[in-house]
Parts: sequence; C-alpha cells; structure tokens
Amino acid sequence: MNDIGNLATSIWDNEFGDETGALHRTSEISSISGWLSANVGQLNNYIYTSFSGASDGQMYPVGKFQLEEQNIFSQIYLSHYYKKQSRNALRGIDGSLNNDIDWIRLQEGDSLIVRSNKTDVSKIYRDLGKESDEKLKNLVYYYNLYQSKPRQVAGRDGDFEISGKYSRSFPYYR
Repeated sequence: MNDIGNLATSIWDNEFGDETGALHRTSEISSISGWLSANVGQLNNYIYTSFSGASDGQMYPVGKFQLEEQNIFSQIYLSHYYKKQSRNALRGIDGSLNNDIDWIRLQEGDSLIVRSNKTDVSKIYRDLGKESDEKLKNLVYYYNLYQSKPRQVAGRDGDFEISGKYSRSFPYYR
C-alpha cells in the first residue's frame, strides 16, 4: 500500500474506527484516501513542500511522508471532515427540505422523549473543527520553524574552527 493508503488507514483506525464490517471499513478508507490524494496541494501550501500524487502510487519528492507530515496531513483532513459534518447537521434546519415541524422534546404524562437538537450537534462539530484548526496551526508553525534553514550566517555565527582555535574575521568580536 502507498503512503496515502497507509495514512488513510491510520486516520480511519485511530480517529473513527466505528465500522460495522470489513466492507464499510474498506469503503471509508477508500474515501479518505481519495480525499487525501486530491488535496496533497494543501499540505504543500502549509509546509512548503512539493509532494505530488504519482501514477505509480508513490509520493514525491523522494522519500516517504515523515511522521510530522503525516500528522499535519491528518489534521488537514480532520478539520475538513468536522466542518463538513457541521454543515451536514444544519442541512434542512430551516425547513426548506420538508414542511414537517422538527420536535426536540415530547412529554405525555410521566413519559418524556428528548431528541438531540441539530444546532447543538452542529456546534459540537464546529468546535471540533476549531480545535482541529488550532492544532493544525501549531503543527505547521513548529514544522516550519524546525525545518527552516538560515539564509545568512554573519557575525559570531560565522566563526569556524581551525586546529582547535576559532578564527575571527573581525578582532573586536570577543
């Protein structure tokens, strides 16, 4: 299995894993894998890389996704997923899809039936999306910070060692 397939399997097994059977698991992993393949560009934009989906199923540049890239790409997917679920929960809440009155609470005598509210469900998904966005922002920040290389070396940083002593190009640096 290629990098994207392995990542999709990891996302499904670790984040969701509520399959009702092998066929359901396979179809969900395939769906996640398709989304990841189509959105490699988002990962490239966040972390300044040049990964691309290749016809042989391998990711380029040479090498595989490292753990950091996998974690960032997973958060990109989860952020998208939670935002989509939030929109899906709100679909039809205005009554435009049907004319039925949506009930939340029914009570007759001692019997009480309470149903979850679509807006509450949507808020939960929205909060999960915000949490995922915040985690993504931090992961990208630290990835770019630790992967960056200096553009220029000047001053004392430019000192180099010759036979156990440091050579200084300017005598006033101590």
